[in-house]
Amino acid sequence: MKHTWYVAADAQIYFLSPVLLFPLQYWPRVGLALTFVALIAAFFTSFGISYVTEEHVDGFRNQTPE
Repeated sequence: MKHTWYVAADAQIYFLSPVLLFPLQYWPRVGLALTFVALIAAFFTSFGISYVTEEHVDGFRNQTPE
C-alpha cells in the first residue's frame, strides 16, 4: 500500500501546479507572490499540525535512553 501515498502526492502536485504556474507565466509578480504565500502557508500548516498533535520532528526528544 506504499504506492497510494505516491499517487496521492502526485495527484495533488498535478492539480495544484497550474494554480502556481499560470500566474508565473503571465503575471510574474502575482505568480511569485502566490508562490510565496503558498510556501508560507505550507510551513505554518505543518508547524500547526505538529504543534497541536505534540509531535517532535527534531528526532531528539522522542528517543528513549539506552
